[in-house]
Amino acid sequence: MVHSQARVWESYEVREISTPRLLLEPLTAWHADVLHPAASDPALYVYLADEAPRGPKALSRRYGDAPADAAAPLLWLKWAVRLSSRGYVGVAELRMDEEDIADMAWMIFTAHQRQGYAKEFVAALVAHAHEMIGIQVLRATIDARNVASLKTASACGFVRDAVRDVKRKGRVVTEEIWLHRAG
Repeated sequence: MVHSQARVWESYEVREISTPRLLLEPLTAWHADVLHPAASDPALYVYLADEAPRGPKALSRRYGDAPADAAAPLLWLKWAVRLSSRGYVGVAELRMDEEDIADMAWMIFTAHQRQGYAKEFVAALVAHAHEMIGIQVLRATIDARNVASLKTASACGFVRDAVRDVKRKGRVVTEEIWLHRAG
């Protein structure tokens, strides 16, 4: 691999990404007040290690900057996903802890599920990550019970790479690791 091409991420700054129906805008702590009502639905956290945020301030901390310690990621980009002028439908993020591999995560708010938004913005984010940021491998870790996210990953070209059992919220659950490689 040619590192000069793959290291575009070192100088990348998060920017807007558009699709036919959606605008992914850089997510900041400012979004917490607007997104909190939808992002605090406990149903969204059934398959996640996180609990629903208990207020806009808790959500603001999640959406704020990456930690400034030695464990800080190489790159951490977050987007709020907006449906034109009709409000927000979800959030997405890329987090790179090791060179050339980034973890990708997405959440569609309950009122906007099953309308194709996840597939639309995940596909756009995959293309953007590979082409504009230079990330070689995207990794999505998905709870095996989360059928909607598994279908989204598959539809967007991710391939299941591994399965593992992890302890989460006091019980063992199965996670699937899905990869999407550039090119």
